[in-house]
Amino acid sequence: MKRLLLAAVVATLVTGSAQATFITKTLRATYSRFATGQGPIASPYPTITIQFELSFDNSGHIAPTTTGLTVLSLDFPAAKSVEFQYFINDDNVSIGTDLVDNFGYNSSTEGSFGFFIEGISSNSPILNSLTFYQGAQYTSNTGRLTDLTASPEPSTWAMFIGGFGFVGIGMRRHRRMRARAI
Repeated sequence: MKRLLLAAVVATLVTGSAQATFITKTLRATYSRFATGQGPIASPYPTITIQFELSFDNSGHIAPTTTGLTVLSLDFPAAKSVEFQYFINDDNVSIGTDLVDNFGYNSSTEGSFGFFIEGISSNSPILNSLTFYQGAQYTSNTGRLTDLTASPEPSTWAMFIGGFGFVGIGMRRHRRMRARAI
């Protein structure tokens, strides 16, 4: 019985890692120190922060869409709605306005912006540069990504630990009853 249970656990771990998962993250990206290739033009925004919640299935490429993206706050006057796309081969997400499928974003129209996050399915995704257009094209390579995804509440942990306790009690009781029968 123990061998069968061990085999089932190992099989689940081995095959489970190759399957797609549903990703849900709440993140905040903050950028500063913008520069432009058109000479010394001061950025109209010294800092841009976007806080968002992203929910999607990483089993395949996702073309630009607003479904699964909730912008919680954005301190940049985006001209269009903010959308995202997912690249399965690189596990990257592109977020912004004027997204181009299988490419990224077009940041050459007034009020447009975009940025990439590498390794979105991992525990430590990497934030890439943000580019926006507001009279000129500005780029920042100075960004910070903060994961705001909620951790389980203490009551959830208590139920989880309590469940293990009940399983342990049941196994102990089962063993005692088997010992009496023999």
